[in-house]
Amino acid sequence: MNANRNISIEIEPSKSIMNRALICKSYSPDLKIEGFSRAEDVAHLQNCLLELEEDEVFNCGEGGTTFRFFSLRASRRPGRYEITGTDRLMKRPQEEIVSISKQLGFSAQLWRNLILETDGWIKPEGPIQVSQEKSSQFLSAVLLNCWNLDFDITIESVGGKISDSYLQMTIQFLKQMGMKIEVEGSRYFVPAYQNCAVTQIKIEPDMSSAFFVAAFASPGLEVEIKKIPENSIQPDFAFVKYLKEMGFNLDFGKSLKISREGKLKAIDANLESNPDLFPVLAVLCAAAEGDSHLTGLSSLQYKESNRLMEIEVLLEDLGVSFQSEDDAITINGLGRPFENAHLDYYPNEDHRLVMAAMIAKNLGAKITVTDVKPIAKSFPQFFSPIFGFIR
Repeated sequence: MNANRNISIEIEPSKSIMNRALICKSYSPDLKIEGFSRAEDVAHLQNCLLELEEDEVFNCGEGGTTFRFFSLRASRRPGRYEITGTDRLMKRPQEEIVSISKQLGFSAQLWRNLILETDGWIKPEGPIQVSQEKSSQFLSAVLLNCWNLDFDITIESVGGKISDSYLQMTIQFLKQMGMKIEVEGSRYFVPAYQNCAVTQIKIEPDMSSAFFVAAFASPGLEVEIKKIPENSIQPDFAFVKYLKEMGFNLDFGKSLKISREGKLKAIDANLESNPDLFPVLAVLCAAAEGDSHLTGLSSLQYKESNRLMEIEVLLEDLGVSFQSEDDAITINGLGRPFENAHLDYYPNEDHRLVMAAMIAKNLGAKITVTDVKPIAKSFPQFFSPIFGFIR
């Protein structure tokens, strides 16, 4: 990394919001979406939705939101569908779709793929129950597909509140789109005949990607991220708070400018609402001065990899000690860069682990990431020449 460089970047739109917008657009074709994302998850969902009227076999790639959102979208349209993805995606928790199908009157069978046979949704006799024990995406998927129903529906969240912040983002987004949702405790009531009330929506930048880029700011390197709003519906916008606590300087104007002088500071953070920030934040904590305590990590085992376990391996390779429990870790920061670490690192096909390894490299580790391709899942800009400073 050369000293006294300034990097100016515009982050692509949020893949999380884009995928939610694409489902809405499938019910309201006149909706104009402002913003273009090259994230693989978004591309797979776009392709699946475009082919819904013609094909019976759909590939969702590696995307959990793609698979879960599209499966419920396909279930609204009469037909027989085979929905698939990578082996890793199909090994992630997907059984809740089968439970939902039994309550909404269509057939769903999970083998190596998901087979749907449906005549559309049938009015349930009472509230349908959707588990949040392993992901909130199933409940989000149901709500996103409540457009144009000819009956009222009540959905009850059961089995915990994992990733509830992303569910709340879904609800806030749908209300912005004009859907009426009544919330009472863990129940969500959607009246019949909901139609999209907006004709145009602009997708804000992806905040988890913004965190990855912002974390490169260091003495002699200022990072500018263009068009970042000062508020966001994305839970990962919490990265602003975490960076400030760690000693970064953040200046909001027409863009967000991030700089840092001196050592990183240890942090205490509960990541239950923004677990995707964990891999990058953990590496920053490893170079910080003092002990950092990161909690709320129970959902990490259900991601593209078991991210807590994978980060523990990376920390060991970096020479950093830690103490971990099921959903928490204490990282004993070195208080200095990782100059003594020399390693080849395989990120286990997980885009967030690629990000973590690249932050470690920026912080002095002599690290060779053996496979950076997974980062295209959420951050394809990594391969653009303008992002050469990252590599």
